[in-house]
Amino acid sequence: MRGVAGSVALTDAATAVEGQAGVQRLGRSERTTGHQLFELRKHGPSTPIRLAEQLRLNRTLVRRNLLALKQLGIIDIDPARSETDVRKRHFFINDTALAAILDTVQTLAADSGGRES
Repeated sequence: MRGVAGSVALTDAATAVEGQAGVQRLGRSERTTGHQLFELRKHGPSTPIRLAEQLRLNRTLVRRNLLALKQLGIIDIDPARSETDVRKRHFFINDTALAAILDTVQTLAADSGGRES
């Protein structure tokens, strides 16, 4: 399984997603998106169908969120999206991108002294 040094908390992942430009695509589903990131982190690469079953969520919602996370660079797809059989696509966390986002969030939190704006 791919990993980032240290543990990635669910709230950290959700916060990191909120801080990205283009996150509007995720709509009101930050909690769902955070759960998806947590499951991918916990179990490794997964198909949208399997992830939807694990989370007991609608497949369309899961797939939409995964594609939005892909556009943000937080997750990647194997094989490439151009493949014709979508059932064989496995989504996984892009550890480098997620680590960079979390570092930025931590830096911003430290710079603000924990104050909310």
